[in-house]
Amino acid sequence: TIASCSHIFAWIEARAARLTVDLKPQKGKALILLRSLNDLLRRLSKTGATTVFCGRILTFLSGVFPLGERSGVNLRGEYGPVWEGVGEPGRKRARTSFGEDGADGDTMQVDAQEEKKTAQTPSEKKEEFYDTFWGLQLPFSKPPLFAKPETFPQFKESVNKVLPVIKEATAKERAMMGSRANASTAIALKRKREPENDEINSTNQEYFFAKFLTSPDLIDLEIADTHFRRQFLFQLLILLHHLMTFTKTAKAAWMAPNN
Repeated sequence: TIASCSHIFAWIEARAARLTVDLKPQKGKALILLRSLNDLLRRLSKTGATTVFCGRILTFLSGVFPLGERSGVNLRGEYGPVWEGVGEPGRKRARTSFGEDGADGDTMQVDAQEEKKTAQTPSEKKEEFYDTFWGLQLPFSKPPLFAKPETFPQFKESVNKVLPVIKEATAKERAMMGSRANASTAIALKRKREPENDEINSTNQEYFFAKFLTSPDLIDLEIADTHFRRQFLFQLLILLHHLMTFTKTAKAAWMAPNN
């Protein structure tokens, strides 16, 4: 069970210094340890509720093995699974194709321009934002798409539609927190400065990792969630940082003797 595996791994963590004496990568007990923990990671990834445990294993491996060890390096430069969309029965596919559909992408752009000429209802605007938001997961998961000239303009247009919504949701949240803080100022001044036992116990609890769903009915609630917005912005930051490595300045740095 996961509980028993966590208990055994805690024993390994406590005795890491003794177990890893004279540890040579790709030889002897190092191979046994590496294969066992990698196999455990593959099994844990299927459960979906063991993020903290997986993090403990990865932290342990990064401390035991050197960062340049072959098992921890993506030698081929492969990307993860490609986003497959949020297609649902009786619903159109996301309008943002990012060059995936070839000639059909031009047809979709023409259709989108014709739809913009007519006034959109709130439900249509919500559906368009939903398609635009989740359509961005495709370039997030498949950066080689940016090799096509038409991908970046479409990506930029989609990001420019999503960021104002996220900014507005953040502003609303800050305004609500500010009003609550002002209302509770008088009450807070009367409280003791020593933290209560409940507050101490709450800080020791494990962090909750949410699993976000792609239902159209949940998009407004998810945008209002701080963790959801932070996750999207973090994805965007990673992708932009990756694309910056292909600029002329970055490519010139590749040719430096230090690299």
